[in-house]
Amino acid sequence: DEAEPFHYSWPIVSVLRTNPQDKATGVFLDTQLFVDFAHDMDVATINSTTITLYEAGVGTISTTTVTYLSASRQARITV
Repeated sequence: DEAEPFHYSWPIVSVLRTNPQDKATGVFLDTQLFVDFAHDMDVATINSTTITLYEAGVGTISTTTVTYLSASRQARITV
């Protein structure tokens, strides 16, 4: 008998919306950003390492604070 191959299965992360919207322009650096997820997320996996912001022409922006609010399935990001 041949052994069955082992398979991994991870849930797909689904973002419902962001505020400001993706590729928004004219957003001030002190604006608080929001990410609304479609399903519950593990609070240990939502942080400044796993959420990346980019500025056109500049590249990655360092986030200072990422807070996940379980009740609303929302991440709040402060730059």
